[in-house]
Amino acid sequence: MEDKKLTPKESMELIASMIQASKQRVAMSDLRIPTMWATISILTAVAVWVLITTTHNPWFNFIWGVCHQNGHTQQGNHHADKPQ
Repeated sequence: MEDKKLTPKESMELIASMIQASKQRVAMSDLRIPTMWATISILTAVAVWVLITTTHNPWFNFIWGVCHQNGHTQQGNHHADKPQ
């Protein structure tokens, strides 16, 4: 980017446009995490259903507990990265 002298009016317009762009970025929701958990939940449901249907062993429902525990661990780490 080239360095050029801006008039006060141009400087204020640049600052205003940068603030507006930042507001729009913050307002957009990040759908990666919810999409990931939806995919994990669907895959877990299919895996549990297949295992229970083929083996008739209800103990495979404990897979949900592993998924749940992993979610709490991952969410804890995810939120720790965010500045306060």
